[in-house]
Amino acid sequence: MEFTKVRTQHIDNKILFKVQGLRRSTLDKIMTFFTHIGNGALVWVFTGIYITLFTQYKYHGVLLIVTIIMTAFSNVFIKSRFNRLRPCDIYKDVPILIRRPMGSSLPSGHTASSFASATVLLHMNYTVGMIALALAFIISFSRLYLFVHFPSDILLGVLSGVVVALINIPIAVRLV
Repeated sequence: MEFTKVRTQHIDNKILFKVQGLRRSTLDKIMTFFTHIGNGALVWVFTGIYITLFTQYKYHGVLLIVTIIMTAFSNVFIKSRFNRLRPCDIYKDVPILIRRPMGSSLPSGHTASSFASATVLLHMNYTVGMIALALAFIISFSRLYLFVHFPSDILLGVLSGVVVALINIPIAVRLV
């Protein structure tokens, strides 16, 4: 078990520092923007509210909001179990461009909510879902770029978000 943990950390660090090699002032601004729109899953909450209030897919809007809430609960539960330090806490000599996030690094909440939302939106409409997946990917990558998550945090965020959405979708279908 310890060997796997050490090996995972080695791979995490290798990828994370490769990403740090991409840093440029223009990209800094772009990644900061995308991470901010992922804060609190607000982009996804507003999308759910818009769908609920202004489209014929009201059920999908409600499903999206419920999925975001369930993902947040899942994320809090997982974070409490791992309590993993963030890269910016371990490697203090690497500057971060945003305020240090609170709480555990594992899993990435931005990633979990983004991929849960993208999964629901993909269920609703293929084109909208593909756009949402692209946005989810960029938001998730921004967390690596900004040095606040390890790649394995992102991976677990993707998995947990998709699993929550895939659990919620069939339940919602039965209720309608």
